[in-house]
Amino acid sequence: MRTIYSLSKIDKKTEDQLWESAIFIFDTCALLDFYYMTPEYQSIMADILECLSKRIWLPAQVVYEYNKNRESVICKPISEKYSESKIKDILLSS
Repeated sequence: MRTIYSLSKIDKKTEDQLWESAIFIFDTCALLDFYYMTPEYQSIMADILECLSKRIWLPAQVVYEYNKNRESVICKPISEKYSESKIKDILLSS
């Protein structure tokens, strides 16, 4: 089978240059995953993003999807943790 992709490896110098100058582009899922992190990890990630803030780019579609899905993602952990079936199970087991 023929492939157009090859294994890419970069040397240490190139890697260092990327960390110094690369632009970071996030997708919607990466941003919404903040709501699933513990407050400790949220704080760590916020500090990292603050350091990279001048090199972060958010495509308009990502901003749109984030705003569209934000409320449902915020409610999801709550609804999963406190779903009716789980509440019934807890009540029946006591």
